[in-house]
Amino acid sequence: MGDLGDMIDREVQLREAQEQRRLEEHEYQSIRLELVIGYRQTLADLQTGNRRAEKKAKWRKT
Repeated sequence: MGDLGDMIDREVQLREAQEQRRLEEHEYQSIRLELVIGYRQTLADLQTGNRRAEKKAKWRKT
């Protein structure tokens, strides 16, 4: 009976480890998504700023 108990314990540990990895992967993907969104927003802000600077430069030349 000890072998069966050990097998069950190992199976429980395996499932817990798999669940932990799944949660860590989900957290990683969430952080990655936040970084991508932040990068894209920063890029959009820079592009908007560049367009504003170009308009000001054109206005000053005239």
